[in-house]
Amino acid sequence: IFRSRMLGTLGLSFPLPGIGVLDEMAREVTIYKQIRATMVRSGGALLSEQASVEGAPPWDVFQMTTPEGDAALVFAFQGQLDSGDFRIPLSGLDPDASYDVVSVDAGTLGVATGTDLMIDGVKIFQSPSTAAHVLVLSRIEAEALPAQRAPPR
Repeated sequence: IFRSRMLGTLGLSFPLPGIGVLDEMAREVTIYKQIRATMVRSGGALLSEQASVEGAPPWDVFQMTTPEGDAALVFAFQGQLDSGDFRIPLSGLDPDASYDVVSVDAGTLGVATGTDLMIDGVKIFQSPSTAAHVLVLSRIEAEALPAQRAPPR
């Protein structure tokens, strides 16, 4: 998968062998085009420890949130092979709003309130197919909320 820690820059999340399918590369460009509008109007926050060459944290996590709090992007980059799964609290969301949480790779993860996402966080899973995850959060208007809400996996 072509993703980079330099947000907004095309890069690789794993070595080239096995990648060569133009469809996969085109998919990553399409994802970038879909999230770019949110990226350019958002402020960012590093949610994990600062990445470094030695003693790097297991995951680098960066969140971009619009000033209105209606959309957010979470980028999680696996820093070590044995990083495992983890839960990270988000920041800067509207505590009273509900958000649809979608992984660009796994699809819809669920709906949760801003409060739940900022206190309980969202779980990032170690994946055999990528070391770079992108989550898209969209505020849901009250009239569009389902009768029951399931927290993100």
